[in-house]
Amino acid sequence: MKSKEKIIIFMKSILYCALILIMLGSFTMQAQKKSRAYLKFNYFKGNDGSKMLVADLKTKVNRKFRPVQNAEINFYVATDTSDILLGKVKTNDKGRANFIISDKLKVKADTGGVYTYIAKFAGNDTLKAKTSDLQIQDILMDLALKEIDSIKTLTLSAFSIKNNGEKNPLNDVEITFYAKRLFSLLPLGKKQLSNGTCSLEFPTDLPGDSAGNVLIFAKIEDNDNFGNVEKKVIASWGIPVTLNKETYDPFTGGPFASFLLLSVLLTVIIVYIVNKKLTE
Repeated sequence: MKSKEKIIIFMKSILYCALILIMLGSFTMQAQKKSRAYLKFNYFKGNDGSKMLVADLKTKVNRKFRPVQNAEINFYVATDTSDILLGKVKTNDKGRANFIISDKLKVKADTGGVYTYIAKFAGNDTLKAKTSDLQIQDILMDLALKEIDSIKTLTLSAFSIKNNGEKNPLNDVEITFYAKRLFSLLPLGKKQLSNGTCSLEFPTDLPGDSAGNVLIFAKIEDNDNFGNVEKKVIASWGIPVTLNKETYDPFTGGPFASFLLLSVLLTVIIVYIVNKKLTE
């Protein structure tokens, strides 16, 4: 009888130990299985006045950032009483979710003309939840071409807008001017707004198309109060450049061969191959 009691006590002890180990293992797995999510949130206002919220979701794998694909991002605008859902977008293969703020949504700012936008990722089985927000003040920008004392000049004006429609000239905001090139934007210079305006002299040696046209951009970039805002205009002040199709061949050579194009293509291919091997 005593031996049976000892066996029962022994079996119960084993069972209790097993249950404790299972519980500890479960707690450990729950603590370890969820990784940190990184959510970068930006605002963009285009030349036509269109507004877009952009969320980039990433996580770290083996100490390297990796995009999180097919994750749902909820976009909100905050009011005095609640957060209003604007829409939901799933991230693409680069971990990015773009949401266009339609005029139909009738998004309202606070009394100071500031919009508070929120991006939320609710988390999943492997990633923790993450929230990011922006406080953006809407602005109006205008980019004009002027000849001042026979000097061709790019002139930008910028004003913030309050809820009642009142416009206030911006000060101490950096504007970067660019010219559109074949593969990228060429920086022309930076200026600070003073009483809502700034100007930059147009380069006298800037090539254009066959008619001398050059697409010019003026941008506010990654500003804490205004986000990213751009205006663009076509200036016919460039040096006309005409390519002779009979002698110009950007791939096979000739007197006007584009070695720059070939170099860029080769660089892109090498970077892609190296990056692919590093991520394998």
